[in-house]
Amino acid sequence: MRLRAILGLGIASALLMSIIMGIGSRGSLPEGDFPQYTLHPPIRIDSNAGFTPANGVTGGSGTEADPWAIEGWNITGAAHGFCIYIGNTTEHFEIRDCRAHHASGNFVAYYYTESGIIFYNVSNGSVVGTVIDSNDFDGICLYGSDRCTISGNSVSGNEYGITVMDFSENNTVAGNDVRSNEYYGINLIQSGWNIVDGNTVNGTFGNGICISEGAGNHVGNNTITGCENGIDVWDSVRNNIAGNLAVGNVNGIYLEYASQNRIVNNNASANTEFGIRLATSGGNTIFHNTLKNNTLGQARDGSGGNAWDNGYPSGGNHWGGYSGLDANRDGFGDVPYLDILGNMGARDRYPLIQAWFPDITAPAADAGPDAAVDEDVPTAFNGTASHDNVGIVDYSWTFLSGGENVTLAGMCPIHNFTEPGVYSVTLYVKDSAGNQGLDTLSVAVKDVTPPEADAGPDLTVCLEGHCDFNGSASADNVGIAEYAWTFNDGFADIILSGVLQSHHFLLAGSYPVTLEVKDSSGLADSDTMLVTVMPDTQPPVADAGPDQTVVLSESVRFNGTGSTDDFGISNHTWNLTCNGTAWLLYGPEPAHTFWEPGNHTVTLTVTDAAGNRGTDTMTVSVMSPTNDSDNSSTDDILDSESGHFVWAAAGGIVAVAAIILVAIMILRIRRK
Repeated sequence: MRLRAILGLGIASALLMSIIMGIGSRGSLPEGDFPQYTLHPPIRIDSNAGFTPANGVTGGSGTEADPWAIEGWNITGAAHGFCIYIGNTTEHFEIRDCRAHHASGNFVAYYYTESGIIFYNVSNGSVVGTVIDSNDFDGICLYGSDRCTISGNSVSGNEYGITVMDFSENNTVAGNDVRSNEYYGINLIQSGWNIVDGNTVNGTFGNGICISEGAGNHVGNNTITGCENGIDVWDSVRNNIAGNLAVGNVNGIYLEYASQNRIVNNNASANTEFGIRLATSGGNTIFHNTLKNNTLGQARDGSGGNAWDNGYPSGGNHWGGYSGLDANRDGFGDVPYLDILGNMGARDRYPLIQAWFPDITAPAADAGPDAAVDEDVPTAFNGTASHDNVGIVDYSWTFLSGGENVTLAGMCPIHNFTEPGVYSVTLYVKDSAGNQGLDTLSVAVKDVTPPEADAGPDLTVCLEGHCDFNGSASADNVGIAEYAWTFNDGFADIILSGVLQSHHFLLAGSYPVTLEVKDSSGLADSDTMLVTVMPDTQPPVADAGPDQTVVLSESVRFNGTGSTDDFGISNHTWNLTCNGTAWLLYGPEPAHTFWEPGNHTVTLTVTDAAGNRGTDTMTVSVMSPTNDSDNSSTDDILDSESGHFVWAAAGGIVAVAAIILVAIMILRIRRK
């Protein structure tokens, strides 16, 4: 029954075979059953410019949102060779709610092929809700066309129902009622990546749905009954046949010269020969199908090299007559199904106990109650309370530990938590359909390992030296939370916190210093180191300053600021003798006045806090005034005193003379 494939290879052959086969006895629909349509002559559009009212266009603008509309027509193609022909177009259009029937009388590829509706080199065309019946060749035919949609149509009484051929790609044939066509119901010839979905195909003498020399097509959710082969795949690769009901045919699904195809979730039952039949075909994958009550056998594989299951836990097929048991209740038979005919050793390793169905019910995971355990103690998980409507096939426990993801498999795995902390553990369970459920429990792992304190090595420092404590060598399996240093420094009890600390010791001696460390769980450990404070035995260095020369009675300021000590000078004492008297002066810069000429030795003694002393001397030379200097001074004094006396005497004489003169004048006045 490769007539249509042969027709697709050459027009001369197609015309010859059409003559040989004849029109055949196909039913036709009475004209009176379609009063809602308006009569219209055959429509021929051969470019985008042809979408005009004269060519039956009733509306639209040719865009995806507003396609050209060809609507409501009743078209007979008798003696015309077609009812509607559209070719060489790219604009969006839609043929809807029409009737296309009785095309005959003219067979010239591709314009006249005695077909109801013909698309040639068309993109973006649609046929929707239309009745296509009683045509001498195809009801609907797509030649070299892409992105077209054929949906919701009634296609009956034609020689071939719907044909997609000559490298037509990415088209959709969906939801059509294809009945009582003479040979094939839906036929894909040398075409790929098309979708044939949700169609009903019934009562053809040939194949219900056929893929011939095609690749990448999807045939799904179709119902095919009363045909030779419900679904026929010939000389084709990488097609997906899924979710179809192929019952009451000769063979439900038939593959010949076909490879790498995927046959999944089909019901191929109650056929007069086989549910699924493979001839000269290898490399195909077949699983989740139901095969029951087929007359000659549930399946036949005459080629070998095909996979009749999808491995565990996906599984294989549901077989009529399988008598194996499911002891572990995972939904699969415990022994393979071996009754695939053909003597090629084909077997289903994981036969389904129940018919596969679109299981959308996720299993219920139960990871058990939260747990509290000690570190380094084996912990057992328990997922036995998890359940599913079919059966759980996979248990997976996951959690994060030490920055890495850990995954455990099985219903009741065991794990040893070596690090304390709180772990969120998630249980994932899956059924054979891939549905997943999850549940989470918390595992609190208690820290039972105490830390190890390390106060560092013993230290020896000088008095008032800077003593640094370092507890960084302490360790814990989780981490140290507290550091406490305790000791007595000779004056008071000291407590310091932190991994690094320091202290000044003011008294010489030996001081035990204890470090206590704690982790976040309160576990503790301690370590003691010894601090030895050496006494200060280094005397200071005195510096009394340079020698000085001064004049008698002139004040002298001493300078001992150049004195030094490793810890600091606490006292400066100056010792000297002057005019036979011993003097003690204190401070780094005292002052003194010398009243005795000569050389005077001054001794500076400096003392540090430990009582260590250092001395240094300097000389003060006191000079007497020179003789010239003394006489000049005396003469000046005498001269000054004589001058004052002369002027005083002269003043007295003048005063006496003035008094006598006044007295004489008074006496003379009285005498008169």
